[in-house]
Amino acid sequence: MEAPTSLPSGLTLTKALMAHLLNQRACEEILNIYHSCEPTIGRSVPRLEHLLDIACNHDAIDEPNEVTPRQLLRLFEGRDPNPQHTAIATYLMKNKGWAITTNFDDCVERASNFTIPVHILNPEKNQMEVISPHSDSGWGLIKVHGTIGGALEGLGATLANIDGGLPQPMRKLLDQVMDGSDLVVVAGYSGSDHFDINRWIAGRMNCRKKPKLIWIHHGNEVLNSYIGDDQSEPNVTWRTAFGGMRTLHGPTRDLLSKLLTIEMGQELPQKETNGSLSAELGALYQPSDAQKHLHGARLAIAMGLGQLAEEELRCAIAKIGRHPVLVELHSDVFEQSGMYREARWLNRFHVRNPNKRKSNHVRIARKSGNKFTALFLSVRLIHAKTITNHNEKIGTFAEFFHATLDIVERWQRVFFFRTKIIRWLFLKGIAFFWHLCPDQDAPLQANLIGRLQQLQLRQRVLLEDLDDELIGSILIEVMDQASHPDFYTKDGPLIPGYFLMQLSTLKELDQLSELVRAYLELAKLLSTLYARFQKIRRPHHMRSTLEMRSDMIYRLVMRFFENARDIAIGLGEPHLQVEVAQVLLQIDATTRGLAYLRPQRLYLARNDPGAKNY
Repeated sequence: MEAPTSLPSGLTLTKALMAHLLNQRACEEILNIYHSCEPTIGRSVPRLEHLLDIACNHDAIDEPNEVTPRQLLRLFEGRDPNPQHTAIATYLMKNKGWAITTNFDDCVERASNFTIPVHILNPEKNQMEVISPHSDSGWGLIKVHGTIGGALEGLGATLANIDGGLPQPMRKLLDQVMDGSDLVVVAGYSGSDHFDINRWIAGRMNCRKKPKLIWIHHGNEVLNSYIGDDQSEPNVTWRTAFGGMRTLHGPTRDLLSKLLTIEMGQELPQKETNGSLSAELGALYQPSDAQKHLHGARLAIAMGLGQLAEEELRCAIAKIGRHPVLVELHSDVFEQSGMYREARWLNRFHVRNPNKRKSNHVRIARKSGNKFTALFLSVRLIHAKTITNHNEKIGTFAEFFHATLDIVERWQRVFFFRTKIIRWLFLKGIAFFWHLCPDQDAPLQANLIGRLQQLQLRQRVLLEDLDDELIGSILIEVMDQASHPDFYTKDGPLIPGYFLMQLSTLKELDQLSELVRAYLELAKLLSTLYARFQKIRRPHHMRSTLEMRSDMIYRLVMRFFENARDIAIGLGEPHLQVEVAQVLLQIDATTRGLAYLRPQRLYLARNDPGAKNY
């Protein structure tokens, strides 16, 4: 950000791109929704990579082919380095050391007059390459997401390029660098690359060679007291993956200058970038009015804003007619509006890809409550073997297991299906099909890993015999979405620490309506655990422990439910608020009475089917 580079911050750039790529009304509405949901999701704007993903990786309409949204990435090209870039370049050349960056500008290289070896991944060959004027390339700058000097298609600025995690050659090089280092300094970085960098860092939690870590949090003045959230990055994953972490708060320029022992001189006056940023973006790429409405519709669909998506789609059609790209989105729009019968009909006749059409049909059937239909369709899709993409295969199996567990949960309302022998039979049957699932150790998209984690958690709650050890492990996995590995053993951490990826990934992908459903799923899951736990007989002297554990589960149920309710209110989608109310009634029936509902029970109608349990 510092002059003469004068690039905008991530927040400023995201807002500028929203104003540039979206219609003004859609931009304002989405920003208002994020503002209302910020206490729960921790962000006031969509993810920058998600915006670029929507703009860059989908079919365009009403635009010449030679002009593409990827030209917006040229914003980072040809920037003059500032004193911080120069200090890093000087340190690397003097010490033949390593630097790692997720940025793809070439400011550090320019500061060294392009004499620093640059290590990047060649995506076509899936191997590391070195841009170096030297024969010695055992040092230099590793650009994890690519460099602006190469093809724009290879840059990791969009979620499509980074969602599968870091490629193996890049992980291997980064591991070698970390294993050979004693100290790592992080500056100018948020630590929020959930999809690739943090997954690699989490994989190093069990490493024997752990360097020390100094993390610089930028601020206008130096603060000596600790500031941070122990349940967020970098204090969860990063702190555990290193052999000690110290956090510094203050001006990055001053702190970095002391750590590198390099004088940076006086800071240059900052140039006004807000006024010129819009003009710069417009010179690189200017979307048509119809394309702006299409971008708005796609972002609204991802977030679960069915009403906004329908309005944006209607505006796009009014400008250019019934373009095939627009017609195909109708099914997604109706699905996000909760109109599942219409979505199923539109999906059958307007979605061109047959595999996508069939998988959409399975998902819509499960959302609309047709559990047996979803199970039957998913089995047919698996048996047909028409899906070749590994992530799509795993996704189809996940839908199958979701539908199966939905049916198991429904049947368990009858006492016979809750008996130990029947649960054992269900468990063996699900385990048999789970082993038929394609290789889950292959690189998967983060959202699929999260879905599989949540499915396994749900299976354990519904079918396994409850004991204190199992209940404790389930609570550790869901409580605060993080667990801290405390002890090292030869087989790994005693307590495996990770984010429950279903929630984290949905936040990062801006899939807010699915995040509501994930929170509700966890609330229902824990309410089932609560009901089963209450029936376990304990000796009299253990009654206090039983009450403490029950209270913990109850508080987690209400926390997840309240998070879902707050986001649903922020989104303002009526069908989603109905889902939240239905789940509240279901939880109340399962737990045999929530304190939250007691004042409201007097107003429930006698003929309401949801009130028959009270």
